[in-house]
Amino acid sequence: MAEELKRTEHERSSCWTRQEVRLTLLQLSLMFSSGVGLLKSLETLRETVTENKRGELDSIIRSLERGHRLSTSFKMQKSLFPRTVIELIYVGEETGALSQALSKAADWMETQEQLRKNLVSVLSYPVAVIAVATIVNLVILKCCLPQLLDMLESSNIELPWLSRIVFGFGMTLVDVRFLLLVQGLAILLWVGRKNLFSEPRLLKLEQVALRLPYLSPLLRSIAQARIAHTMSLGLATGIDTLKTVEIALNASGSRVYKGAVEKVKILVQNGSSLSEAFRYQETVFQPLFCQYLEAGEQTGRTAETCRALAKQMEQEFEYRTAVLAALMEPLLLALSSLFVGMIVIATFLPLQQFIKNIL
Repeated sequence: MAEELKRTEHERSSCWTRQEVRLTLLQLSLMFSSGVGLLKSLETLRETVTENKRGELDSIIRSLERGHRLSTSFKMQKSLFPRTVIELIYVGEETGALSQALSKAADWMETQEQLRKNLVSVLSYPVAVIAVATIVNLVILKCCLPQLLDMLESSNIELPWLSRIVFGFGMTLVDVRFLLLVQGLAILLWVGRKNLFSEPRLLKLEQVALRLPYLSPLLRSIAQARIAHTMSLGLATGIDTLKTVEIALNASGSRVYKGAVEKVKILVQNGSSLSEAFRYQETVFQPLFCQYLEAGEQTGRTAETCRALAKQMEQEFEYRTAVLAALMEPLLLALSSLFVGMIVIATFLPLQQFIKNIL
């Protein structure tokens, strides 16, 4: 048991962050472009990381010493390198542009990480406000409400209906049995999360989210920004068009967009252009996305157009996140004020009667 705990702790401590993986790819690209061999570059990078993170680099070095390609060695570390990175490096090996492929892979990871951070920053504020408001209200209900109820009960004051509802709800929230019930449900949800949150159910949830007024544009813009950026890198690196589309849609981070892979590939194989294939998926892709692709195909500069499209989608995502944050701030404040106001009113009504009885 102790050995298992130590192994688990070691696995946690040796987890690489995406930023560390990106910097490793960038440093490897710089050293390789300077004429340093792959093995020597990896051995040098190995000395720059902490001891608990050297195991992955040791595995890659041993794989290269056995004659495997860098892309194959990276593929053995699936938890470390995303599929898109592996595909970019494979094409770099095939075309003799491994250094550029490593640099583009690092750029791709940086863009994806930036989009993720923007999304997290938008969600962190409402989560923090809700958490603080919940803790403060629970403390008030736990510390002040029982004493107030004891005082009113000893004075034989009949509570108004609003006070009975608010106080009853508050006492339920701080009741030990209710808290144990919530903990039990949380444990059951965690144990059965694989069955409860299965792929078909998660897909349906995403489909519902893509129909919501304010959430849908945000999810579409971030997914399409990832797709456009990945397509620009794939086409610029020399990956086949169909393979680029498959990698890009799988890198979107959305099950809905991943589900469109086969439909788009079939349409392209049957002679449709990329813009036409994406336009047939009108419930998923915005008209602007298809218009950019059509312009790129007409000018023969699809990779450059996809890069411009990615920037456009990123700007739209930043705008959408700013709008969503601006809408959520007054909404959360209003809800918090409403809850606090109900507690104040529910408390004041019986206190008013208590003061009258005293006077």
